[in-house]
Amino acid sequence: MNQIISLLNPTRLFRILTVFLAGLLVIVTTACSDGPANALDKNGRPEVPSNAVSSPHRGGMNGYSDVDPRANTSGVKSKAEEIVKKAEGNIQKGADSFDKYAENFSKGTPLNERVGNLTKDVTESAKNTAEGVAKGTQRGVENLKENTQNAAQSAPDVVENAKQNASSLKSKADQALDSSL
Repeated sequence: MNQIISLLNPTRLFRILTVFLAGLLVIVTTACSDGPANALDKNGRPEVPSNAVSSPHRGGMNGYSDVDPRANTSGVKSKAEEIVKKAEGNIQKGADSFDKYAENFSKGTPLNERVGNLTKDVTESAKNTAEGVAKGTQRGVENLKENTQNAAQSAPDVVENAKQNASSLKSKADQALDSSL
């Protein structure tokens, strides 16, 4: 019985009630507050004041532009237009040559004439290739001949340098042998 009375001691009861009310106050103020966790600024980052943001939010990686602001992109548009024009020109060239082939076919150019034209083109291409190989071979032979002549002319100098080096080494070896005795 004494234990029950000691539990109901007014000072202990006051302490328990104070701790309970403080906890309840913390829970209620946290849940019902309209603090920075719920307030979104126009820059998308509530922890950074809007006047401190130097680059605007554009929706790229990490909420900002994916393009380096230091990059010079002034000529990109003109280069892209130039590439598009070249591509259109290439497409047009291909269409022209196809139209030419279709026209030849529709006019009824005989098969033997078409084969003759094709044979002529292949023969001409093979002839040009053979000429190129012959010219390359001739240049290679001339280079080889020139290199051989240069080697023959410089051979006596190489032999003379080798003799001088050998005699110099022999004299140094003799000096070392004499000094060691």
